[in-house]
Amino acid sequence: MTFSIDPSAESLPDGAERPVLRPDWSVARSSLLIVDDRTDDRTLLHQLLAREGYHILLADSAHQAWQQLKHHTFDLILLDVYLPDRSGFALCEELKTNPETADIPIIFTGSSDGSLDKIQAFKVGGVDYLIKPFALEEVLVRVNTHLKIQRAAKLVAEQNQRLLAEIAEHEKTAAVLREQKQYLRIILDNIPQQIFWKNADLVFLGCNQSWAKASGLGDPESVIGKTDQDLIEDPAIAEQFRAQDRRVIETNQPISHQLLRKYRHSEGGQPIWLDCYRVPIRDEAGQVIGVLGVLDDITDRKLAADALQKAEENYRSIFENALEGIFQATWEGRFMSVNPTLARICGYGSPQEMMALITNVGHQLYVRSHRREEFLAYMAQYGEVSNFESEVYRKDGRRIWISETVRSVYDAGGKFLYFEGMVQEITERRKTELELRQQRQQSEQLLLNILPQKIAQRLKMQQTAMADRFESATVLFADIVGFTEWASQIQAAELVSCLNDIFSEFDRIAERYGVEKIKTIGDAYMAVGGVPSAHPNHAINTARMALEMQQAIGQFQRKNGQTFQLRIGLNTGPLVAGVIGIRKFIYDLWGDTVNIASRMESQGEAGKIQVTASTAALLGNQFVLEPRGPWQVRGRGEMLTYWLVGERPPVPDPDLAERAGEIAGDPRMNHLNK
Repeated sequence: MTFSIDPSAESLPDGAERPVLRPDWSVARSSLLIVDDRTDDRTLLHQLLAREGYHILLADSAHQAWQQLKHHTFDLILLDVYLPDRSGFALCEELKTNPETADIPIIFTGSSDGSLDKIQAFKVGGVDYLIKPFALEEVLVRVNTHLKIQRAAKLVAEQNQRLLAEIAEHEKTAAVLREQKQYLRIILDNIPQQIFWKNADLVFLGCNQSWAKASGLGDPESVIGKTDQDLIEDPAIAEQFRAQDRRVIETNQPISHQLLRKYRHSEGGQPIWLDCYRVPIRDEAGQVIGVLGVLDDITDRKLAADALQKAEENYRSIFENALEGIFQATWEGRFMSVNPTLARICGYGSPQEMMALITNVGHQLYVRSHRREEFLAYMAQYGEVSNFESEVYRKDGRRIWISETVRSVYDAGGKFLYFEGMVQEITERRKTELELRQQRQQSEQLLLNILPQKIAQRLKMQQTAMADRFESATVLFADIVGFTEWASQIQAAELVSCLNDIFSEFDRIAERYGVEKIKTIGDAYMAVGGVPSAHPNHAINTARMALEMQQAIGQFQRKNGQTFQLRIGLNTGPLVAGVIGIRKFIYDLWGDTVNIASRMESQGEAGKIQVTASTAALLGNQFVLEPRGPWQVRGRGEMLTYWLVGERPPVPDPDLAERAGEIAGDPRMNHLNK
C-alpha cells in the first residue's frame, strides 16, 4: 500500500504534525493491538492509525495485552520494549510460543536506538523496530509494509494449501480409478449369488467366483470363450439354458424367478434349490449385446420356510396347550387372540366366548379400572413389564389375582401394533403372602411390646447382642405393698387380672411421660427415663410418673375394700442398657444406678416415693422434697435421701400479671370486654 502526504496536516498531541495519507484499503481495515504503558505514545499511535481505517485496541501492560488477545484476533502488534509488569521481549517470546499468536507480526517500539535492543527485538521474533519519538510517516509505511507482507504470506500459504489439496485430489482420483476394477472383481467374487455374463452369441465373457465354483471351475477366467455345451454334460439341459438366454436377447426383456426347482443334488441326496434371473445387457444405444444371469441358491431359504411352517404349527400347539394364559390385545383393551388356558382362568367356555364378551379390558376385567391406566403408562415408558399383578373378575363375578408379563410389539417402522403376553393365576400365592405379611406384622408388634422401637430396629439389622452406655438416666422401681400375702388368698385368674389392670395403667402413664418400661417381676414394676433415647428432662418426667402412679394405685381395691399402696424408689446416674442372648430377648439395665434405685424402693415406706440426692438435684425447686435424713442403705452405707411429696404449682410472673392488668384497663380493649 502506498501513501501520499496531504499538505493540510492535522494537529496531534504535544504539537506533533500528522501527515494525512491515502490508505491502501486492502490492509487498512486490519486489526492492530498497541501495547505501551505511556499514555501519550498510545494516544499518538491510536489517532494516527485509526484515522487510516485500522481497527485499534489498546493495552498498557503485558497482562492487559493477553486479555485482549484472549477475546480478539489481531493482524499486527505494536509492542513497547519496556512494560510495567514484564519486558516486551519476554511478552514477545510468550506470543511466539503460543500457536494461536505465533504468526502475528510484532513491531517493537522503544526510546533507544541502541543496537542491542534492536538485536534482541529481532532475536525474540520481532519483524521491525520503531524509535521514539515516532516519525509518523515512517510508522504508517512500516505498519502498512508488514501488513502487506503478512497478507502476502497468508495468500501464498493458502495457494500452496490449495495446490497440495488439488494434487492430493488428483492422486486420490487416480487411486480410486485403479482400485475400481479391483473392487469390482472383489465385489463380484464376494456376492453369494452365482453371476455370469455372455455376449450376443451366448459365449461366456466372465463370471464371479461363486458361479465358477458351482460349475466346477477353479478360476473365473477359465470360463471366458466357453459355451453351455462346453460346461454341461447333458446336451438337453445345455440347450434349455441357451434357449432361455436367447429368449432374453430376442425379446429384450428380463426373465425373473423363472423356476424354483431342484437343479442338482448335494451330498446325502438333499436337493439344492435355485432361483434363476436373467436380464439383457444393453449398450449406450440401447441395443442388446449380451445377457447377464444371476442364480440365487435359495436352498437355505426353502428349508427355513419349511422350518418356519413347522415352527408355526408347533407354536400353535404350544399356544393351545400352554399352562399359562397367552393373549394378544390392542392398546384400547380388546383381545385379538386368547388361548384356552386364559379363557379357563377367567371362567369362559372358550377363547371365542371370552373375545366376544370382553371388549374393554380396563372396565370389564380389572376390578380397579385405574390399574389398566397404570399398565398403559408403564408400557408407554418401558415397552414391557414383568409380574404385573392385578385383581380381575371371572365371568361368574368371582375375583381372582393374576400376574401378567407383557411386551409391546412394533412394526419395522416403529409403529405400535399390539400387546402380547402371558398370564398366571396367583390367587393362592397372594393369599399365602397376605397371611405371611400378617404374621410378620404380628411378630414385629410382639417384638415392639418387648423391646423399645429403636432397639427393635437395631436388633433386626444386627441380629446380635448390643449395649449402650448412658451418662445420666433416672431409674424407677415400684412394688405393691402386701401384694404377696394377698395373692396367696385369691385365685390365680383373679391375681393375673388384677396385676394386668394395675400394670396396664402404669404402662399408659409411662407412655404419657416418655418413660421406658423395662420389665415387671411379680408385683414389682421397673422403668427408666432417658433411655433408650437421651432426654434432658428424664428426672422430671420420671418423677411425674411416680407421683401419678401413687395416685393411680388408689383406684384399685381389694375385696375387703382396702386400697393397694405402692413403695417407689428413684435414682439418677450412669448405666448400661442393652439386649443380650439369642433367645427370648429382653431389654435390661445394669450398673450401680440400678442397684441403688432398687434399694430406694425396698428400703422405702408404703405410699411414699424415696429419691436419692442425685435425683433431687435434677428436680430442683420444681418439686416438693422432704429430707429423710442420712439413711443406712444396704450395701451402700449411709446415704442422704428425700421423700418426693409432689410437684409445686407454677409461680405467676408478677411482671406478666401487671402487664395483663394494664391491657385490661386500656380503653382500646373495651370491645373485647363487651
